[in-house]
Amino acid sequence: MGIEQLCIFILITTAIVVARADELAVGNKHIVVTGAGPCAEGTRYIVGDDKGWQQGVDYNAWVQGKDFRVGDILVFDLTFNHCILVVDEDGINRCCGASRIVDVRELGRHEIVFTAPGKFGFMSHVGDDCMKGMKFLAIVKEK
Repeated sequence: MGIEQLCIFILITTAIVVARADELAVGNKHIVVTGAGPCAEGTRYIVGDDKGWQQGVDYNAWVQGKDFRVGDILVFDLTFNHCILVVDEDGINRCCGASRIVDVRELGRHEIVFTAPGKFGFMSHVGDDCMKGMKFLAIVKEK
């Protein structure tokens, strides 16, 4: 199976998983992937602020000082050839998507709601995105 076929398979599989189960687990912790979050009551964080989700943004600096809480929402705007992987802490440390729970590749706005405390890694593994800094670890606390 070629890389193109593998990517298509992952995209189709992810779409089915997200459509059938909007609550996903990283280890024993949970997040919710949603299209629009009017019911969510937490703070809304635009990932990368006005720069969005792309290479050249210091996401470690962006995440510093953020007080993520259960109910908060991360908003990703995908406008380029990148993806969003939700992984565990080891996945972030190694830039490895093997522990991925969510793999979003569709352009547009994607919102992720934290429904439990814990450590959640976010990265792009397209090309050398992760190695060039498109990754961060969100530490989520109780409300």
